[in-house]
Amino acid sequence: MNVVPGVRRTASSAGRVGRSIPRSAGRRWLARAGGGVFLAGASWIVYCAAGAFFDRGKIAVPAKRADLTISISGDAMVESRSNLVIQSRVRGWYSILEIVPDGGIVRKGDVLVRLDSTLLEEAIQAEKVLLGKAQAALTRATKECQAAKIAIDEYREGTYVEQRLRLTQRILVAQQRLASTERSLLQNEIMFRRGFASKAHVDAMQLAVDKERTDLAAAKTKKEVLEEFTLAKMLGELTAKRDAAQARMKSEEVVVRRHAAKIKRLEDDLANCVIRAPRDGMAVCADWAVRPLDGTNQQAVGIYPGATVRQHQMLMHLADVSQMQLKMLVAENKVARLRRGLRAHAMLLDHKLEGEVASIAEKPEMAPLPGDGAKRFAVVIAIDGRGGGLKPGMTAEVEIVVAQKKNVVIIPALCVIEEGGKPRVRVKTSSGVESRQVMLGIGDDTLVEVIDGVKESELVLLGA
Repeated sequence: MNVVPGVRRTASSAGRVGRSIPRSAGRRWLARAGGGVFLAGASWIVYCAAGAFFDRGKIAVPAKRADLTISISGDAMVESRSNLVIQSRVRGWYSILEIVPDGGIVRKGDVLVRLDSTLLEEAIQAEKVLLGKAQAALTRATKECQAAKIAIDEYREGTYVEQRLRLTQRILVAQQRLASTERSLLQNEIMFRRGFASKAHVDAMQLAVDKERTDLAAAKTKKEVLEEFTLAKMLGELTAKRDAAQARMKSEEVVVRRHAAKIKRLEDDLANCVIRAPRDGMAVCADWAVRPLDGTNQQAVGIYPGATVRQHQMLMHLADVSQMQLKMLVAENKVARLRRGLRAHAMLLDHKLEGEVASIAEKPEMAPLPGDGAKRFAVVIAIDGRGGGLKPGMTAEVEIVVAQKKNVVIIPALCVIEEGGKPRVRVKTSSGVESRQVMLGIGDDTLVEVIDGVKESELVLLGA
């Protein structure tokens, strides 16, 4: 048997072992071996350095006993564990006049962003003018409403009572005059029968009595009309005027409140044009250069002096540099292996960091570029200690240890095949090649643990 590349042995020596290989078959064998070594990676190169054999063009490698560590590696970005999002709270779009430099250390109360407030100041002055006019109109409407209320009481308790008393007095006077005229008529009739008065005089007195009766009936009718109709009509008209005045007053009150509320909003926006740091930290402006909005090709607005920003737009993060963590993006085919609490090792600027997996995102991150279909999940690694000297945006090389076993039998993952839904390997024995079902333990794309089915030093065919 011959040794694979990595142990110097020529193809001619294979003939001396007792089996000769044509030159073309040797070239094919070398091509297969090179491809296998390329796929297996650095771990496979170390593994194969100990010795491998071939059988009719198929590579056979010995099962070895060693320590096996399964890990997921990649780059991670340093970020603060505690980030305050700084947003624009001014309604509408306004230009940035001043912004703290990216990465600047700020103290509580320092100015982070200052927006252009010229339009707001002008709008406040215009609204104050409109508020003054609305307040004057409200004053007039209020006085009209008060006058309308007084007019109702004035008529019900004054004018109406006066008119009723006057008509009552008129009725009494008419009754007295009627009674006096009737007595005079009776006396004239007696004198006419005795011959002391003429018929014409009696007729004149009769006309006078009829007139007094008519005046009395008219007075009573006027009183009845006053009580039954005029009172209701006048109260209705005065009430309608009062209601209309109240409606105008309420309308003017709404206008005044609207202008006052708008001035309050504008003054709040004016105050929000100056954004101050709510705590100590590092100002980290978002990098909008290549990040699309909502997965589209539309680019977000840049954050720089002179740029225009909208309400609720994120301007920066205020990072607490005393609490740092690592954020690593893991491919969807590997993230299922991870769980909270797994230990992680990181290397950053020749400094070793230790930590553990703190959280795993439930949803994938947005693709960095439109059309990138790769899905990656954010894995946050909490750094042991305070992580002094770290700054947001730094890049670290991270290795998350998924599983680790000591002194186990391992073989290359390329040796394992699936038959009937069960893992099997081809083992080279003294009597030939034997297919065996195996029980596997931990493993990755390179090496895998064999719990049962293959013993140490047995030769297993690669890529069988």
